[in-house]
Amino acid sequence: MTLRSKLLVAALSCSAIFATFAAPAKCEKPVQAWEVKQTSYNLGAVDIIIAKDGMRWHNDKVGMTLLMHAPDWKLNAYNEANKKFLVLNKEEALEMFQQQRRRDHSVIDAPIRMDKNLVIAGVPAVCYCYAHDMSGVPIKFAVDVTNTLERGTKLNAEQKRYVDNAMKHERREYWMSKDITVSPRVSGVFMEKIAATKYGDCLPLRLIQIGRQGVRTTMFDTTEVKKIVLKPDTFKLPTGYTKAENKIALLVNDNDLGGLSGEEPSSLLAKPQSRKHEKVHR
Repeated sequence: MTLRSKLLVAALSCSAIFATFAAPAKCEKPVQAWEVKQTSYNLGAVDIIIAKDGMRWHNDKVGMTLLMHAPDWKLNAYNEANKKFLVLNKEEALEMFQQQRRRDHSVIDAPIRMDKNLVIAGVPAVCYCYAHDMSGVPIKFAVDVTNTLERGTKLNAEQKRYVDNAMKHERREYWMSKDITVSPRVSGVFMEKIAATKYGDCLPLRLIQIGRQGVRTTMFDTTEVKKIVLKPDTFKLPTGYTKAENKIALLVNDNDLGGLSGEEPSSLLAKPQSRKHEKVHR
């Protein structure tokens, strides 16, 4: 083999090796998700991971993890302390794990869009209010007001009186993310669904309870939001757990049995346990 042939073979070999190492490996596209940290009036620190096809909710205080994931979207609850799990229906989830009590049945499921915008933990948010006492107001009228406010159209005199009256009563002020959406299968389970609005399936970033005389109590708030690459085991069901007989058995740990004082365990997550965590703004 001539010198020229040897050099050509060597060049081709080097090119092949370089191409092998330089070519990008074929792999699945990393899945982007949201990681959200919140503080709850009742529960303290809450960690949430939201993806297009699932959601994970975790609270260290009660040692509870909730998982919902496509395609079945079953709500799996896991208690790390007693190593028990339970698949919950929607009503059980609302009763046990929402960070606030459900609204009274008389409340109209059409919030009032407030002319307020805010950035919470780096995420743009929009404000909605639910009035507690709006008895006698037709549902269609309230929904029409919501839609009018969503469009940014000026209210007529009757609609304005309705809004002004609502602002005089006890109410809840929800700050909804403009960017973080969750599956409709999830909204209404982990959180109260803000119905009849543009941001109905977005994550609430802040909830403020406004009581009599304007006393404001922050029920939960968001402290950190960031985008992450979803780990493969984020929504994976843990091993080594046994099925709880019912929701009470799921919640109660052995060391809790002496301190319940006859109160149903689910109520421990349904209402504030101490006033010392209250954030009051006047």
